[in-house]
Amino acid sequence: MRALGIEGLIGKKKGDSVVKKLLLELNEKPVIDKFAGMEINVYPESGIEIHYGENKRVLTIFMYGLVDDDHRDYKGTLPLGIDFKNDRMEVGQKLGLPTLNGIKKETKNPWERFDYENYCIHFQYNKDCSKIQVVSLMSIDMVKGKF
Repeated sequence: MRALGIEGLIGKKKGDSVVKKLLLELNEKPVIDKFAGMEINVYPESGIEIHYGENKRVLTIFMYGLVDDDHRDYKGTLPLGIDFKNDRMEVGQKLGLPTLNGIKKETKNPWERFDYENYCIHFQYNKDCSKIQVVSLMSIDMVKGKF
């Protein structure tokens, strides 16, 4: 049986053992905020942010690479064999064609989204698509605007 990756946390309750295990591994107290009925837990030293819905289930997980001064780089394992060093072509070779994308010459932060049965994965690239800046995992409900 394959070990549960971080994508397996999507839809889990905040108190679920797999969520608790990740939070213990982070060994960091979150900065907590509220927005639109969500609880946002930011772990700036760990480069990760987790959004919980009103039902306390994980809606979205953001993992930050080489992107900004507000977060250190996420050092954990990314889903689906992806690495922040991958460029857009390498992501495409691993995952196939995206479901949606915002790839245009004038786009400041090009992106691609790949939809799966239980979650979606979204990649934000640097301007020339040579590296991934942010990986976000979203529940299907979040994508549909239901949280």
